Amino acid sequence: MNKAYCSKKYCYYCNVIRRKYQAKKHLKKKDKKKFSKNSFCKKIKPFEYPSLELNKKDINKIIDDTIKLSENPESFAISFRKLVKFDLGLCLIFTSLLEHFSEAKNVRFAFKKHLMPKDKNIRNMFIQTGIFGILCNKPIQIQEGKMCILKASISNAEELKQVLLKISKEIVKFSLEKINIADNSNARKHLNKIFDELLLNVKSHAYTDKIVYLAGEVQQDVIKFAILDKGIGFAGSIQKRSDFMDNFFDKLNPNNGNYVKVIFESNMKRHRNYSGENISRGNGTKRLEENIRKCKGAKMQIISKQDFYELYCDDKNTTKYSSNSNKVKDHEAIGTLISFELPIREFLTGVQDGNI
Repeated sequence: MNKAYCSKKYCYYCNVIRRKYQAKKHLKKKDKKKFSKNSFCKKIKPFEYPSLELNKKDINKIIDDTIKLSENPESFAISFRKLVKFDLGLCLIFTSLLEHFSEAKNVRFAFKKHLMPKDKNIRNMFIQTGIFGILCNKPIQIQEGKMCILKASISNAEELKQVLLKISKEIVKFSLEKINIADNSNARKHLNKIFDELLLNVKSHAYTDKIVYLAGEVQQDVIKFAILDKGIGFAGSIQKRSDFMDNFFDKLNPNNGNYVKVIFESNMKRHRNYSGENISRGNGTKRLEENIRKCKGAKMQIISKQDFYELYCDDKNTTKYSSNSNKVKDHEAIGTLISFELPIREFLTGVQDGNI
């Protein structure tokens, strides 16, 4: 029977093989440690978001960071761990940007658990709005009073009708039943017309065949809704139309070239027919603007290409607006975003009193 040899009695060639094996084993351990999950997370310092609201700073940030993420998704991460506020309108912008790069560069994005919001409400918002479903193919549990991100085409009357029926059922009907008022037919009719005009405006003036993104929810007796298209924006639409005032462009310079602000303050009147109602009205978002001005706590924000416009009514029923003199960043994934919040009780009171 052969004796067991110690390392000292190995021949020269055996020792060479043994040293090569140990060196190879040592390298494997080193590489494994180097690319472990913990060291990977430490190596990549994700961009942290404490809050994301619909303002110039956060819009520009989400555009810049999504571009960086699309260029090298493996070495760049966006962390929502510390996120405590995420605006519904910005949720649509983020989704549109991600899908744009997914199609244009064939980049696959995926959320990592350790980068998701710790805040339970924000985490649920990510699920309910549909971002998880769009990016991770996760099933979404439908909840009353919440309309997940809907990617819809409104290129013809039938498609437009189906989208309006969905909004009427999941947002309008739920919000009014929640208040529990027996006779709310006038309010329901009025709300449906707001959404009707909003979508007709996109269909008529966005000049795009691409889909629109919609999302809405009823939260603490407030309707929150946002719609985003990938069209040419307010400025592009006006330059294509010939029925605007002759002195329109004269008003742009005093208003820092903000097309949205000039449109809302120009008071251009035209007769239009909405659901059988022939009325003298301005642009397609005029009814929404009128309601915002008369409803305490209401707010409307519009991002159209580089233009930013915000209109809100405070507790003293004073209407205020703000428009950034510095333009927001422009991106082809973002045409016009209209986002608004409408307190239901204040709205119903205005309808009953005849003020709205």
